[in-house]
Amino acid sequence: MTETHLLDVVNSGRRTKDGSGGTTSVWEDTSGAHLTAHITNGTIDCTHPSFSGNSRLVGRVIGQFGDDCPYCHWLTVEIVDEKGAPLYQQVVLLEDLTAPSGNLREGAWVVVRTTGLVEQLAVFKDLEDFRSQQPADSPFGPRWLVHMGTFPSKAAEPRKTSSHVMVFGAVKDVQELANTRTSETFSRVTVESYSYDMEMLIASEDTRDGILPGNFVRAICCVVGRVETSTSQKGPPASGGGGVAFGDAGKEFFDRMPGTVVNG
Repeated sequence: MTETHLLDVVNSGRRTKDGSGGTTSVWEDTSGAHLTAHITNGTIDCTHPSFSGNSRLVGRVIGQFGDDCPYCHWLTVEIVDEKGAPLYQQVVLLEDLTAPSGNLREGAWVVVRTTGLVEQLAVFKDLEDFRSQQPADSPFGPRWLVHMGTFPSKAAEPRKTSSHVMVFGAVKDVQELANTRTSETFSRVTVESYSYDMEMLIASEDTRDGILPGNFVRAICCVVGRVETSTSQKGPPASGGGGVAFGDAGKEFFDRMPGTVVNG
């Protein structure tokens, strides 16, 4: 997106004033693409692209972390299985440019809508092709997810925080979409990876050789998202519905939990 297009999009978004004296603009396209921007005195301070997709994670909040940029905030979530046992930690860059609310204290349960914005991509014809091109000593399987940064902690330097992951998985669905404002096209790709189906957005120039259901991929992407539901209840769920969620399963999970707060 050119600078002219960016300014045009930001100026046409839904705008609200905030306590900093600036304005937050949220632009939503019929394709599902989102762009959130903070503006002060006509200058764009920060922008976060995102997408209204179906991919969701369920887990417990480990921590919230900021950066030198006052509009960038990360949430670290411990993803759990259906019995509440930890699977792995996932860092998510929050799309809305505001600090997480008090409902997201350490230990709170959350449903986070996530999207992977792909920065590097390798496509393999099928599982056999994938395995034939992996190094003999590779520790990664065909459906795996690897966090690429240092997991943030209270002692960690903020600039080390990252929501980048390397994703290995099988392509389940491909949709070709277009940004109606810029006419730029992109692919919405659903990948079956470790423990859940992850939606990724890929620029058309990165899929010129084609990407189809049944292919396998290795992708590096930035995980962005929005907390849709949170609850202060401590401990794992009493029964079913936990772990990672896809579609509306996460909301169904929270319908059975007391003290639920729905965000946005």
